[in-house]
Amino acid sequence: MGALADLLPPPSIGSGALLGVGNAIAGAAGLAVAPAVAVRSALPPAPVVPPGVQLSLLTGAPNLGAGNAGNFNTGVGNNGDFNVGANNVGSRNFGTNNVGSRNFGSGNQGAFNGGINNRGAGNVGIGNTGYAIAGFFNSGSGNVGAFNTGDNNIGVANIGIPNPLGSTAASAVGKPSSGATAKQTNQTAAADD
Repeated sequence: MGALADLLPPPSIGSGALLGVGNAIAGAAGLAVAPAVAVRSALPPAPVVPPGVQLSLLTGAPNLGAGNAGNFNTGVGNNGDFNVGANNVGSRNFGTNNVGSRNFGSGNQGAFNGGINNRGAGNVGIGNTGYAIAGFFNSGSGNVGAFNTGDNNIGVANIGIPNPLGSTAASAVGKPSSGATAKQTNQTAAADD
């Protein structure tokens, strides 16, 4: 066994090479992450979880973990744009309970959301509130689906059937009736005199 050990290189050669490869990878990663870190610095820190809590070795955006503040994060409770996970705040998030526009998931708030129980305009899903929504149990005008209320709906309960609660449904979603608009205009004109 001693002769075989003499043929192998000393262990210090492998550890030095590994350190050099690790430094090269870290340097290239730093160049790729620098633009995202500059964008991240404009965002406020996460209010509940400190920004330093990570599930990965990354310390700047894009981060992988929970409670991160910045852009391009993956995890839970992130704050910023393009996040993937739950309880994110920002635009174009993917997950559950996101706040912002163009979110995908359930319980989102904002415009152009896709999923269940969203609020806003242009949503697609079940139980949404707003205008131009496609799905079930929606409120607003221009909806497509079943059991929608409002104007210009296409669905099981709305095609060819007069809505007996038309004015009530329209006012329930915030759409003023033509009589209310005329009355408000007359009151405004009288107040200006």
